[in-house]
Amino acid sequence: MQRRLFIIFLSLILVAQGCSILPTAKIDDEILGAVEETQDVTMDIAEKSTSISDEATSAIHETKTPEVVTNPSIPSATPTADIVENDSYETAKTAAIGEIYIYKVQSGSPAAMPNWSHPGLGCNWLGLAGQIFDLNGVPKKDTVVEVGGLLNGKKVLGLSLTGVIDLYGPGSYEIKLADKALVSQKTVWVQVKDGNGKVLSPKIFINTYSNCDKNLILLNFVEVDPYTVEFLNFLPLIMH
Repeated sequence: MQRRLFIIFLSLILVAQGCSILPTAKIDDEILGAVEETQDVTMDIAEKSTSISDEATSAIHETKTPEVVTNPSIPSATPTADIVENDSYETAKTAAIGEIYIYKVQSGSPAAMPNWSHPGLGCNWLGLAGQIFDLNGVPKKDTVVEVGGLLNGKKVLGLSLTGVIDLYGPGSYEIKLADKALVSQKTVWVQVKDGNGKVLSPKIFINTYSNCDKNLILLNFVEVDPYTVEFLNFLPLIMH
């Protein structure tokens, strides 16, 4: 009898344990399934986020930085060095006055005559010569005389220094223009400069001739006060 009761008691215990195990296992399975679903959702969200990030990165790379177009008609607001330098009084005065001439053509110049200085060449020579005088009428030496322009359709360029010869008087100069007498009208110019290239006279345009009796052009310069009446037409009126 006791043995039968023990067996029944043991059976009841086993039945009770079986009833408690089954729900627990079922609950564990549900939890595991929920966890797996959560992982799947998380992975799906991560994959979508990665895809969106890649698309955004690609769009950023494909987007070009817009070019800045400057309107050339609008001047820069930053002043250049030239504009700043021009604020000085001396520079402004020089710009207003221009070149300050101190030599003008002597009265009676230019004069065309036969080539007496090179008699052996005769008509096979065309040249310009003369002297430069200071305010006291003394011949100036070491002063540059430059010739330029066109002669017979070709460019002509010549330089001479006063004092290199005395053939036309003390401190004279001479520049050969061509190997023969040629005609031209105001296409050849003459100008006086100092040793540093500073302009000391306006450009004087001369005529040349095909006549062998006029193949030497004598042209003298004299020094004057640059603010005298001789150069009023070269100096603009400055109002204060």
